[in-house]
Amino acid sequence: MEYFATNKASTPATENIDRLVKWYQTDSNTRILYMTWQEEIDIAVDLERQRADDAENRLFKAIEHTNEIRKKIDEEKVRADAEKIRADEEKARADKYEKMLRDLGKL
Repeated sequence: MEYFATNKASTPATENIDRLVKWYQTDSNTRILYMTWQEEIDIAVDLERQRADDAENRLFKAIEHTNEIRKKIDEEKVRADAEKIRADEEKARADKYEKMLRDLGKL
């Protein structure tokens, strides 16, 4: 851990690690492979971010659509309730008229 913190080799094991690190840093093929690998990682990260953004947008659209449907359902319920009130009032008038006709002996 000391080697990674200080970047100074103090034991045979860390000297070996230091030698390998320096070799990888100077080897042009390894550098190219590393850069290519890093580019692939960056591309993969960008793709995943785009997928996440797309999924989030689809979610927001679905929520918006659901809210629109709920609003329409609520509007229809209000209309249905108003229609029921009108029907109940009409029935009450009809019942009242029928009672009046019965009382007059017309039915």
